[in-house]
Amino acid sequence: MKNILVLTDLSENAAHAAELSVIFGGKLNANLLLYHTFLGAVVIPNYEGGPLASNASIELEAESRAHLDKLAGYLQPFIDKLDKYGYKPVISCQLGEGSLGGNVLSLIETKNVEIIVMGARSGSSLEHILLGSDTNAVMQKATCPVLVVPMESNLQKLTKVVFATDFEAEDIVAIQYLVNLAKLFDFELEIVHVALPGKNNEYKKDLQFSLKAEVSKLTYSHIVYKNVRGNNVIKRLNRLCEETDAGILALSHHQHSFFGRLLQKSTTKEALSLQKIPLLVFPLKTT
Repeated sequence: MKNILVLTDLSENAAHAAELSVIFGGKLNANLLLYHTFLGAVVIPNYEGGPLASNASIELEAESRAHLDKLAGYLQPFIDKLDKYGYKPVISCQLGEGSLGGNVLSLIETKNVEIIVMGARSGSSLEHILLGSDTNAVMQKATCPVLVVPMESNLQKLTKVVFATDFEAEDIVAIQYLVNLAKLFDFELEIVHVALPGKNNEYKKDLQFSLKAEVSKLTYSHIVYKNVRGNNVIKRLNRLCEETDAGILALSHHQHSFFGRLLQKSTTKEALSLQKIPLLVFPLKTT
């Protein structure tokens, strides 16, 4: 059975992100795995019978488990409100110790994880993707899409998704995933070519033609194309999403990707705080 891995730091925003995972679970016929990781137990010597975990570590584990159970109870009414003829996700909870990135990779491999959902602790979801240590740890290990949800988001109905691309060859895999998702949610997919001024983009025309040819084979009619060009690409994407009422911004991201390079620009960092909608990221390993 497929699972949606819901990473939680037990904060209010993590609960907000988990609400969105319920909607995805119903559409994807996937269960929800609520997961929280904490630092390894502090061990104290016990010369009579071996080492013992400190009381503080035991209490932390018990408290974390109680929070996970509380979150599961909080989500159940949202599941009950899903279409009575649709799939009702089953919730399970799991605690882990140590590295978040390493634990996530193990969970993906053993729990048939379809997608990861997590909240942005602070700032925008895009800022969290590019600058957040927790999210970067997940991105380094993830082999499936990751949905980062900011506290400000309010996704009632998903009618449009914007996919920003520099026409990298690997992007077709992400687009295939989005088309499959679009068929379930019935949203319009807007594929946006982003380019910086002063760059020679002539060589991209062949890539654009090839990508459109591949997309045409996906048998989905609600796909449109646009171009975004300018110095402040992130700001322009934000404005486009706002003007078109897009519910999610999607992109492929890795260290040497177009968006990875954009991070080096100060104008990009200034615009990050303006990005308020969920961000669906396809790490390099998914493509």
